[in-house]
Amino acid sequence: MTPQRLFEPGAPPWCCTEEAAENILTVYRQAHALEVKFGTCWYWNANRMAHRLALIGRVSVPAVCHVIAALSPNSRWEDNMRDAEMAVLGKRGPYRCYKANLKKAKAIIAADRKSEPFKQILKGPKVSAFAHNIQHPRTAGIVTIDAHAYSVAHLWRFTTHGMVRLTEQRYSEMVAAYVAAAATVGLKPHQLQAITWVTWKRKHSI
Repeated sequence: MTPQRLFEPGAPPWCCTEEAAENILTVYRQAHALEVKFGTCWYWNANRMAHRLALIGRVSVPAVCHVIAALSPNSRWEDNMRDAEMAVLGKRGPYRCYKANLKKAKAIIAADRKSEPFKQILKGPKVSAFAHNIQHPRTAGIVTIDAHAYSVAHLWRFTTHGMVRLTEQRYSEMVAAYVAAAATVGLKPHQLQAITWVTWKRKHSI
């Protein structure tokens, strides 16, 4: 039977957890020393930025983390933070994110200011994990699996538009791959994800 191809034509078939973990470590070993340092602290730095924005915008830190995550799909980090700041401060834009995601961000802010729950506004494991990683940079085990994380795990540069939606099981398998690889090099899984993300961006000029 021909292996199922998960993404665009020409892409490799789905990697099992063990193979994906080896691929992740391959990219990790290509990281420069500064990339390792920067990636290790990436979520700490994002958390500090969220605290600053929460202070000036008078919303809670968890709400800001969820706003950032809501606006993140297919957005460069610099644009992501720019849009998040404008949303929290109530600016009209122009925004670079998707309109549907901006609507979610505004709903999160409105709910937070009314002391109402907002976590359920985010849909999907990727954005939920991203919000959690920014809010809790000390926590191990939660991993943000985005297009770059998929790419690293398969040693193939996937695009968001070329991918199909992952099943819950396959998403969990990708998380398990980062957890296993991180244990090998003594890092938290989300730290390894950030390091390989930075390295992958440099290698592919993203």
